[in-house]
Amino acid sequence: MFRGESKAGKEEKMSGDKVAYNLRPNKFVERQSFIELLGYWFNGVVPEKVVYVSFGGPQLEDHKLVHRGLGVKNLVSLENDAIVYGRQLFNKHFSFIKCLNISSSDFVADFDKFSEQYDDKQFVIWLDYASPKERREQIIEYQALLGKLQQGDILKLTMNVSPRTLDKRQIDEDVFEPQTQLLETINQRRVEKLREQLEEYLPVDIPPYSEIKSNDYVRIFASVIQKASSLGLQSSPRLTVIPLSLFLYQDSAHQMLTATVGVISKTEAEEKRSDL
Repeated sequence: MFRGESKAGKEEKMSGDKVAYNLRPNKFVERQSFIELLGYWFNGVVPEKVVYVSFGGPQLEDHKLVHRGLGVKNLVSLENDAIVYGRQLFNKHFSFIKCLNISSSDFVADFDKFSEQYDDKQFVIWLDYASPKERREQIIEYQALLGKLQQGDILKLTMNVSPRTLDKRQIDEDVFEPQTQLLETINQRRVEKLREQLEEYLPVDIPPYSEIKSNDYVRIFASVIQKASSLGLQSSPRLTVIPLSLFLYQDSAHQMLTATVGVISKTEAEEKRSDL
């Protein structure tokens, strides 16, 4: 049963891409937590039945951790940048890591064909985005890919949710403007940018501009992911998603939100709820 960068250009690299891995403690903790979660989810499943797909980056760090922690050998890395792809081929520690020079959008579009190679496997796919300019494409890819997954698969999404990426201070903006009025002006620009990027995914109960706080943007993005998750499985009436984790952390200069969901049958979901 168990069977990544979006249109990646130079701006679509991993957050903190130029920061040494050992200097990114929060990213390290995220990877370790994910490995632990996968250990619980796949308890009793032989590693040969699992396929792990993510944006490996130059060092393929999470692929190495997934293999060492779980014994998985069906490891696939997506990379659109030809230079980074070349570094992957040079750096990969294990010959069984498959590096694909492909964008996440093409991967999602061709996923049905890709999955035919692993017909009896369960998928773990991590869409680890960084660019705040491609949020709409990222959510659309997440939703589209979720609709192609099967029972027992896991999909993880990481997005840049830094509020400062939603607005740019105007050069002629009055720095002596009252703080409350300035905050309302900034929030108005940020919400307008959100509507431009994610209109149909946004919750209807966004607070008034004057009342929006930094954490409200995190809640808004979490609601966006929740709605995309619901829409993703509309064509699969027997399946639903269960939330497995939701984390907010600082990665270098970026605030990142990461959500993990598991695909299960609605019958199983009801049984789990009744056990609570």
